Amino acid sequence: MQLLGDAALTIPVSGQAGSASTTAAVRALAEAIHAAALADVVDIVPSPDRVTVCYDLAAAGRLDELQASLAAIASDAAPHRKDHAATVHEIPVSYGGDAGPDLDEVCRECGLDRDTLIRRHTGGDYLVTAVGFTPGFAYLGGLDPSLTTPRRATPRTRVPAGSVGIGGAQTGVYPFASPGGWQIIGHTDVQFFDPEADHPALCRVGDRLRFVEARGNANLPRPPLGEARATDRSSRHGLTVLSPGLMTTVQDLGRPGYRACGVTPGGAADAAAAAVANLLVGNPPGAAVLELTLAGPAVRCERDLRVALTGATFPGLAGWRPIELAAGSTLTLGHATHGCRGYLAIAGGIDVPAVLGSRSTHLAAGFGGLAGRPLQPGDRLMIGTERTPATDPHWSLAPDLLPLPAPSARLRLILPEPTAVASSNCFTRTYRVSSQSDRMGLRLTGAAIEHHGDGISRAVVPGTVQLPPDGQPILLLADSQTIGGYPVLGHVASADLRLAAQLRPGDEVVFEPVSRAKAQAAWQRQQELLADIAARIEARWSHRLLPPHAQMTSPLMTRSMSPPRSIDLNCDVGEAAGHDDSLIPLVSSINIACGGHAGDTATMLATLQLAQLHGVAVGGHPGHPDRQHFGRRQLTIAAGDAARLVCEQLETLETLATCPLDHVKLHGGLYHQVAYDRELAAAVCSSLARSWPGMRIVLPVGAPAIAVAIAHGLRVSREAFLDRAYDDDGRLVPRSEPGSVLSDAREVAERAVQLVTEGRLRSRSGRDLPLVSDTLCLHGDGPGAVALLRAVRRVFAEEGILVRPSAASA
Repeated sequence: MQLLGDAALTIPVSGQAGSASTTAAVRALAEAIHAAALADVVDIVPSPDRVTVCYDLAAAGRLDELQASLAAIASDAAPHRKDHAATVHEIPVSYGGDAGPDLDEVCRECGLDRDTLIRRHTGGDYLVTAVGFTPGFAYLGGLDPSLTTPRRATPRTRVPAGSVGIGGAQTGVYPFASPGGWQIIGHTDVQFFDPEADHPALCRVGDRLRFVEARGNANLPRPPLGEARATDRSSRHGLTVLSPGLMTTVQDLGRPGYRACGVTPGGAADAAAAAVANLLVGNPPGAAVLELTLAGPAVRCERDLRVALTGATFPGLAGWRPIELAAGSTLTLGHATHGCRGYLAIAGGIDVPAVLGSRSTHLAAGFGGLAGRPLQPGDRLMIGTERTPATDPHWSLAPDLLPLPAPSARLRLILPEPTAVASSNCFTRTYRVSSQSDRMGLRLTGAAIEHHGDGISRAVVPGTVQLPPDGQPILLLADSQTIGGYPVLGHVASADLRLAAQLRPGDEVVFEPVSRAKAQAAWQRQQELLADIAARIEARWSHRLLPPHAQMTSPLMTRSMSPPRSIDLNCDVGEAAGHDDSLIPLVSSINIACGGHAGDTATMLATLQLAQLHGVAVGGHPGHPDRQHFGRRQLTIAAGDAARLVCEQLETLETLATCPLDHVKLHGGLYHQVAYDRELAAAVCSSLARSWPGMRIVLPVGAPAIAVAIAHGLRVSREAFLDRAYDDDGRLVPRSEPGSVLSDAREVAERAVQLVTEGRLRSRSGRDLPLVSDTLCLHGDGPGAVALLRAVRRVFAEEGILVRPSAASA
């Protein structure tokens, strides 16, 4: 068996690809696997010389067991295979003219006149060796060798439905309008796919097909697909489309299980963003949403609605939070300012008919969603019954939990086994996303990659990177075909597909190599992050606090995960830096200046409101009343005076806050004095314990004051700093010395990961320092603080590190 990317494997079948005996063996094996009903198998794709099995990525740890089961099935299927009676389908075809624009070119290529070519094309039966590419597309073996014709150098972006084509040594019919690289010689109106039928595809592997030249009105009518109709009497008219945007479709989490009929699972291109949007409004994660592409729609609310927007950023609606819209209001999303695809969820879900188990729009086949097409002006969207009451709107998720890609994105690529393309040099090249990209795939432009292939069509999956004859890579996305004949460069890791879906035309792509094991681990971390997000949202809906290490099933998984790695990320705010509104969504706790080194009533109130909006933990940040030097000098102060200073500033903040303070973190000179002077620490901790029993105090890792605080009954969070250099003694390098403050985003992000995963850092002299911490601080007063925090959150998301308030370990 050969592994295909990180979520599929292939079982080769011996014999000549496409021969009658091999095709029979392929069909027998596929039917045997289907009959075994293995729990981890998601889809089965028979093709000319193999069967591909797509498995649940949650089963990656049981892959050896799955392979053993499949090997046993394959061993048993061959000797017990039973031949089946072949079904013969007769297909009338109109050749040449507008129906077959490439017929003359194929005649020249083959050295045949028109009548001879048609006679040879209709001269015998064809064996169905696979079904795929688009729903119902039958790959046919048995083409007369004299008709073998190379594929087009550059695939067409749209081939009309019913087109009959030749590609290499294969021929077939395009059931729906779609991109394709075959030479088009004719047209038929026979319907090769019907989603209402028990078996949606007209042909199955092993069937036979016969072309007949059409005479007069021999062509058959094509009945329409995907007519919209209400499915739930409890649903009501919720939205009217005023302007549809560039490409707005109804999507859910897809329709697995129909790849053998050529139906890709489809669904939201950024499935994680769609699931979170649903959770924010109280829907199940798989409810139908609107997928917006680059330019969003304008809609009128026909009744009171609760909505949430995730994914790409659109100026018309704040993202990552539930928002109540009144009946009669108009929502205009506008053009995306960051990312490509946004997801608009409405409480109750969009009620359109389920086709093959999903409400997703299949654009190529024209079914699902709203009549199988993008939204149009005047469309009326029905909304189901919402499950949750109105919510407090004063909270949101941090967008960087599911970060959007940078304009130059790095996508992890798994090389195929064995590698059919000399692909090592692809990791040194930069590609640009073409404007011809769509939900089927990203067309990339750049240095052409030399390659060769055998032309045999085999299973592909979202994430497969194909190489057409012009050598320009195509990265397949949610609506990709199920089978393709182009050589394969590799497979993008499943965890990175949501990033690929958010790339815009003009963005750059760089591939970097990754092992299958690391790709599967990255997907697992992403699921753990989604499980944590789901638990946090559930906690909001049920009006309770999230318990430490809460577990909840991820929106995209069916199994619970172990508690993920997490860390508290804090910053100091209310210090007139001018960007608190950008900092606060990126952290889990804040320390508000409360009148000493900085801060006044208006600033404290504004900062408290931002904290409530973004759901972060609030602490006081008392400091020396030395505004001229920003409280950074260590002033001479008596122990009792230090205690009074801290308590007075905390009381000032507490009178303005609408919730209890979570913690206290001293500032600047006072922070270091109390941390390392036991007498000052005893006075401050004693006063805190009397006025705020059980208060959490934030102290530097290794500080003597930690033991003092614990002795006084306080909870302690040990703190390390991301943007400050350390000396060999574990203390911060004084700001007056060169190199004490770090500003390089990559360095700061790498330090953050190292602190969480290894609990250590290097001092400025290179000494290995143990710094096991409960909270990480990045100073909020620097001009580059927002960029540094975004870099940290981006790498945390990649590594599966969660950001949430400290539970205080000491």
